Amino acid sequence: MIARLEGESTASARAWRWPLMIIGMLAAHATFLTWVAIVASSDRSFAIEPDYYAKGLAWDEQRAQLDANERIGWEARVTIGPATGVFGDRLLDSRLTDRDGAPILGATVTAEVFHHARGRDRLHLELLETAPGRYGVSAPIRRAGMWEVRLVVERGDDHFTHTETVQVSEGVR
Repeated sequence: MIARLEGESTASARAWRWPLMIIGMLAAHATFLTWVAIVASSDRSFAIEPDYYAKGLAWDEQRAQLDANERIGWEARVTIGPATGVFGDRLLDSRLTDRDGAPILGATVTAEVFHHARGRDRLHLELLETAPGRYGVSAPIRRAGMWEVRLVVERGDDHFTHTETVQVSEGVR
């Protein structure tokens, strides 16, 4: 009778082996997926355009702004200078001219700047007038590569936007 009880417990343990293996594999799979989600969401190189859905819905307004840019006739030229100072900041410089090449004076200029490989890390800057038609600011632009600069220029009733991709040749060592 003792042998029979021992046999029953062994059979019972064998009966639980497969369900426990399935539960273990499901738990391992859930743990792996959680780890993948954490790694993917913490990657600074992965970015989604902020407010992309609202921008898509506002396509008509964006098209109207492009038409307004053409009507105003202003031009912008953006440059990013070499790294200077202890922290390696760079001068972000914008030259603004009207249709005839005359400098745009007394404007309020803001910029959204980001590296193409780090689209999540965006700089929001206010450029100051440094010379007639020239607006600039020292910014922590430390990576070499392609940077996107989105300018918004306002003067009186005029509202002008400009987007430019600028190549920065060397990073800070």
